[in-house]
Amino acid sequence: QFSLFEFWLTKARKIELLSALREKHFLQDNPEESFLIIPIPESFENKIERYGQTTKIFETPIMVSF
Repeated sequence: QFSLFEFWLTKARKIELLSALREKHFLQDNPEESFLIIPIPESFENKIERYGQTTKIFETPIMVSF
């Protein structure tokens, strides 16, 4: 089973996310886990179909799959 999370991250917030995962030893403590960070080009952003309530907090959409 996979989970998919969408984050609107600035470059600085992306660094913070990766640092937090490293500090918490996410991959070291969970060797069976992995994650992907997939930047979404602006040209694709308006083609994404979202359902339910969403809020745009930061300027760059990034999909993270665990």
